[in-house]
Amino acid sequence: MIFLVLSISYVTTTQTVLAFYGVNVYAYDNYGRPINADVYIDNQYYGPANTGGGWFLTYGYHTFWVSTPAGNTFQQFISNNVQSTDVIYHYSNPSTILVDELRVITAYYITSNPPQPQGYDYGYGRASVLYSTDWIMQSQDLSDVNTAFSSIYNQFNTYSGTYGHLKNYKSITTWDNLRTQIQDIEAYHSLSTIFYYGHMGLRNIGNPWPDYSYGIHVQANSADQNPPDTIWDTDIKNYTTGDLHFVFLWVCHNGNTAGSSTPSAHGAPYCWTNQILATHDTDYPYSDALHQNYCFIGFENASVTLMEGMGTYNGTENSYRYWLTFFYHAMLNLEYTVNDALEWASHAVNYAGGWQDQANRLYKGYNYTWWGGGGIPYAEIWGRMRIYGDGETCLR
Repeated sequence: MIFLVLSISYVTTTQTVLAFYGVNVYAYDNYGRPINADVYIDNQYYGPANTGGGWFLTYGYHTFWVSTPAGNTFQQFISNNVQSTDVIYHYSNPSTILVDELRVITAYYITSNPPQPQGYDYGYGRASVLYSTDWIMQSQDLSDVNTAFSSIYNQFNTYSGTYGHLKNYKSITTWDNLRTQIQDIEAYHSLSTIFYYGHMGLRNIGNPWPDYSYGIHVQANSADQNPPDTIWDTDIKNYTTGDLHFVFLWVCHNGNTAGSSTPSAHGAPYCWTNQILATHDTDYPYSDALHQNYCFIGFENASVTLMEGMGTYNGTENSYRYWLTFFYHAMLNLEYTVNDALEWASHAVNYAGGWQDQANRLYKGYNYTWWGGGGIPYAEIWGRMRIYGDGETCLR
């Protein structure tokens, strides 16, 4: 949390008002992992990065320096305020940064020790793979992704007898990794599930045919504002034959349309599952008699970050990270269907009316906040979660 306070001091009969501005300082490597860096401001030690607490500074220029632990190379600072389009890059350590509003300052490093994927493949049972990117992620979002993925991985891992193939790539999403996993899933596992969290690609694939191909971004340096390579749904379709039964892409636009095979393959739900799934709007509980046990979840238009508040009631504000982990808890530990897990997770974050509660932004749609990265200015963009196919799909 970042703080703004006013301190009033009196000198004889003259009142002086000193404004103090708060800064949070974070440190991450290019795979989204927190770095144990020490923070110095104006040549004074302030403490470790990533504490989540704010430090008070006066208005004006301040010099920031962070230590560089072994195995890392300092890359740059990013200074930003999530309530404006102001995103500034500083390429030296130390850097002098103007603190003229409430600031989040993130130091990015390049690591010589990339993380290794968690997981195993015993060649039997069901399969689950988790992917994300750290491209243009904010520090809190990176932290929430790591926390959520660890929880979801552990829940799948509890059922290793059922899930003989379990991989958690966190932010190490590459086309080679994803293609290899899909080929293995389709060849050796009769029921599989994939989850991805990150950012999308969108391109027109027909003229005059007005339809689109949708994609997900690969691993990239988290501080890089240039779009990295995209894995398109049309790429995925070349490797899917129908053993991917539950696909959950927490990413913009990939839930816009069910897709189809004509005039050529397009649309994330179709390309990932190899099924033309039923399109649902308000017909909860969701069903699809023609494609039983196939389900795709994505977002129409904008997707929300895991760190954003859900606007829940009774004085309790949960982030979407909690909804996501509750959803997988219901699917795995409680053995609920997709329909029942949507309901249970929504109750768990304090939506009294469940999935169809009028305050549930995932169901009803909402103007989600885009923080100003990737060349897209700060904006509030409407979006909602979309479910395709059979809501009676179960992961256990």
